[in-house]
Amino acid sequence: MNKLFIGVSSCLLGQKVRYDGRHKKHVQIVAIFSRFSELQGFCPEVEIGLGITRTPVQLVKKNNQVRCIEIENSKRDVTQALTEIAHYQKNSLLKLSGYIFKKNSPSCGLHNVEILVDNQIRHEETGIFSNEIKKMIPCLPVEDEYRLENSEIRKKFIESVFMFYRWKQLTSRNFSKKPLFLFHERYKKYVTSHPQFNELEKKLVKIDNGNFENLSHSYFCLLMEMFKAC
Repeated sequence: MNKLFIGVSSCLLGQKVRYDGRHKKHVQIVAIFSRFSELQGFCPEVEIGLGITRTPVQLVKKNNQVRCIEIENSKRDVTQALTEIAHYQKNSLLKLSGYIFKKNSPSCGLHNVEILVDNQIRHEETGIFSNEIKKMIPCLPVEDEYRLENSEIRKKFIESVFMFYRWKQLTSRNFSKKPLFLFHERYKKYVTSHPQFNELEKKLVKIDNGNFENLSHSYFCLLMEMFKAC
């Protein structure tokens, strides 16, 4: 069986890649997730050449667009570079079954990241790099280290990682209706209470050999969306 890989913001693994040359190692995450997966560290800010140490960046809303800009030099905009590095890493990202991001990071944060709007600080955004990954691989399970301290959220994230991993294993072989239906039987118990359950089962029935790949992908994305909500 192929290895299970989880992407992790490098600073959470203890790598000294933060703007101040320090790390934010999360001992619990490393201990728990390294038991069943290989953790792949990545720091987009270092990869685009910002260096260690470096001037911090922040999110700023300009002309109704979210930009990532150096705090001490408003002319240095790294938004495009952070977007491009996500696409440059696509082959590596496709090997992952989940991603753990650094909370509040302007590049990697998932929820309520600080943004400057009309000279006022708000907490309402997603980091540039993490947001691009979510758009590129919308079914990929993602969380941040703060939320994963909650045992129920952590349990659900781990279950979703294994679901994603098993789907990848399933689709890497000669994929057909029978294993797809077996997969559905295994995971439907998690989503039977969801209001879109009937829609999910209809998608399953519609799948035929003519458009198998597209419809099965559509089915799985809906399954993952429902699983997160239940």
